[in-house]
Amino acid sequence: MDKRKYPRYNVDIPIKIIPKNDTEKNEISAKINNVSEGGLKIVSSCDFNTNDLLTVKISVDNVVLELMAKVIWKQNAGSEKKYGVQFSLTSGYLNHLIRESLIKPATHHN
Repeated sequence: MDKRKYPRYNVDIPIKIIPKNDTEKNEISAKINNVSEGGLKIVSSCDFNTNDLLTVKISVDNVVLELMAKVIWKQNAGSEKKYGVQFSLTSGYLNHLIRESLIKPATHHN
């Protein structure tokens, strides 16, 4: 039985990640594998730890969404690592942006 609060949608969206503890604000390239209103599954060659805080920058239709997220789980997959990240702050407006910008396009491609 799936205990997830929100359904997941498969996507392939390039993103930039800035670890909260990176004082130089270096952007790390990664991609989103799936999205829900509560978080993302991301793939990156960088090594993050559980509970790390990240800024996730997603460019959609010439708009950049900057979302704070927390690493909930990680999984090594060869040279790449997979992470489940949960949005730190959700609101009705944020959920609307995620649905319209990320989830809605994903459901039209499946």
